[in-house]
Amino acid sequence: TYSQELIDYKPVGWNPGDPYSQQERYRVDGPINTGNDCLSNLQQLVDACDSWLQYSELTGKWKVVINQSYTDYTTFNDLFLLDSNNIVGGIDVNPLDLNSTYNSVEVQYPNTNIKDQTDFRVINLIDYVPEVMSPNEPVNRLTIQYPQVNNYIQAIYLGERRMLQTREDLVITCQLDYSGIQIEAGDVIRVTLAEYGWANKLFRVTQVQEAKIEDGIICIT
Repeated sequence: TYSQELIDYKPVGWNPGDPYSQQERYRVDGPINTGNDCLSNLQQLVDACDSWLQYSELTGKWKVVINQSYTDYTTFNDLFLLDSNNIVGGIDVNPLDLNSTYNSVEVQYPNTNIKDQTDFRVINLIDYVPEVMSPNEPVNRLTIQYPQVNNYIQAIYLGERRMLQTREDLVITCQLDYSGIQIEAGDVIRVTLAEYGWANKLFRVTQVQEAKIEDGIICIT
């Protein structure tokens, strides 16, 4: 359902005042290599739909997590609240190194307009949101292959989102009491910690692990 929603884009030759064109957000249009292992092929398929593969500790099964706004499936007040009441121990706050973020992306995909030969599109951050770049920031390009995407609109859409998400510059790691078992990778949560000046600051969970600490209490990292 989410993939079939129509997105607007500017077609070639578009001028201000012209209507936008539309197409479905995601389509999987390409073969997979059955010589690859299953997990590699699944990863390619979810990459074509800007999603994640996730193993759920709750169900003991794998599933697909869609990279979408939390407003598509819940409300702000229903997001899990992480604060001093459920944190066990300290919290590690790590800004990302500038060398680990990208300001340019090259997407490679089989273009249906040239009989599925490999085509290339380069997306530069400075052309979209130059205000988020640091002064004198060196070019750092990420190359991404989308073998199951055969049109340039979807390829650029995916590349833009990947590049912008690498600009998220803050990672936190902490242990929660057992109430955190309801959190799954991909969830958006609220974090309120007066020590850092955060009041309902939004974070997306990238990894959840269940562990037993020294006194035998089970906690969630």
